[in-house]
Amino acid sequence: MVRTGGFEPPTTRFVVWYSIQLSYDRTVRKRETFKPPGPKLARSLGFYFDLVRTITSPMETLQIWQNALKEAQATVTAFVENPEQMRACAKFSDLLLETFQKGGNVFSCGNGGSHCDAMHFAEEFTGRYRKDRKPLGALALGDSSHVTCVSNDYGFNEIFSRQIEGLGRKGDLLVGLSTSGNSENVIKAFAKAKEIGVKTVALLGRDGGKLKAMADLAIVIPAQTSDRIQEMHIKIIHTVIESVERRLFPENY
Repeated sequence: MVRTGGFEPPTTRFVVWYSIQLSYDRTVRKRETFKPPGPKLARSLGFYFDLVRTITSPMETLQIWQNALKEAQATVTAFVENPEQMRACAKFSDLLLETFQKGGNVFSCGNGGSHCDAMHFAEEFTGRYRKDRKPLGALALGDSSHVTCVSNDYGFNEIFSRQIEGLGRKGDLLVGLSTSGNSENVIKAFAKAKEIGVKTVALLGRDGGKLKAMADLAIVIPAQTSDRIQEMHIKIIHTVIESVERRLFPENY
């Protein structure tokens, strides 16, 4: 605490307490007989007490950070220590590598944050990951003109299925991201992909939802909240890209 000329500034808790006391005393002095505070004063007191609770809350900012990062760490650890999950990730690398080696393209799709991850996944192939190399065929489904057109004419649940039907070919790969595993537009895209011979990989969470049984390969994150699930999805995306690059472009490593 800063002292100025021997004067110690009042603490925030003291200022709040003094404001409560002053407000309450003024109200009582106006009355000959004490009565419980009316609604207006009660609201004021409630605000001050809420403020005190916020200032003295046991969950400090530092603790929030520590708890969140430890929870994320525990999610990663549980995933890495599961041999079945690691085998699924290795299979994802093999499917992706085979797609590119045979001249196929990879498509990706998702909603909200998962759509952002789908775009991130695709641009790492058409752009670059770590070092320069030739671009690889990848596209995130769901550009704005297509989404507004199909949503208007057919409904939002059709946005990915119609695009994969128009662009996908046998030998291509579709990667769908859904934290619940129950995104209807991704489900329809997977059903259409199966019809036209496009293989599917699903990055999921919770219990895997409907997509778990539909995908040729499903990787389900052992977490219950979308933030932890999506954090793992981006780790999987980066690692599968690295694993493929190491085999296609060993000179970059």
